[in-house]
Amino acid sequence: MDKLSDFFKEIKDRASNPLIASFLISWMVVNWEIPIALLFYNFDELKADGYISYIKLIQQKVTTVSGVYLPLFMALFYTFGFTYIRIYISAYITYIRTLSTTKNLGISGTGRIATEKFIKLQAQTKELNDRYSDLINSESEIFTLNQQLQSQVTTLTHNDTLNKTQIESLKQSNIEETAKHSLSILEGYWNYKIYFQEISNEIRIYIKDDAIFQVSNDGSKKRIFTITNYFYNPVRKEITFMRFVGDESNFDIHWLKAEDFTEGYLSGLQNNQNRIEYRRTDIFPST
Repeated sequence: MDKLSDFFKEIKDRASNPLIASFLISWMVVNWEIPIALLFYNFDELKADGYISYIKLIQQKVTTVSGVYLPLFMALFYTFGFTYIRIYISAYITYIRTLSTTKNLGISGTGRIATEKFIKLQAQTKELNDRYSDLINSESEIFTLNQQLQSQVTTLTHNDTLNKTQIESLKQSNIEETAKHSLSILEGYWNYKIYFQEISNEIRIYIKDDAIFQVSNDGSKKRIFTITNYFYNPVRKEITFMRFVGDESNFDIHWLKAEDFTEGYLSGLQNNQNRIEYRRTDIFPST
């Protein structure tokens, strides 16, 4: 019983082979009269067509060409050749769709930006506008905070009983907070890491003025981004800027928490989606 089961299992495994299955189908297509007679004809109908038995029908209809060569050629063509034909057909359809989309966008005056990218840029622009509206609304808080710091420094300076170290610490704190309003505070070497779900990618970068360079192992630098719209919010301890690649239609937005900035560490989000980290690898710049 086990041997019989193994026998049928072996037949099933072989029949599931694409080449064998293609050969069987090709054979039935070429010799279509035989399966029709076996499935639907009785002996009377078979004799009416001039055949005394099913065996005679097979012997007269099946030849070396129709029984072996032609089905084998069709099976080989379908299994191996048609795969490449299907790839080229799919590529051609994709090309036609892309060409059609480009033509439609050109006629409508929207250029060659894909619809998906346009919608994404539109959403990012709206999000950026909302973000900067919030920052503008908090300008009064920022001004008040700076005034308070200046007032505290003035009070401590005129109070001889206070410790001089406390005065210098407060001055340094005010200087550092003021420096963070300038993009130059980011200048230097950093290890930049971005997380895509559970996968992270880390590169070494160098920031100078409004340019971000990627640093290779041999120390050479290649410019990869341009920084614009830099803003520091001392109330939220948050740094915000945009990075452009090429033209201004290709950009992303970085929101970074700056509580640990003096330790050379920034963390936050890119486009409110992917977690990012900046870790300084050189000496913190003097102010």
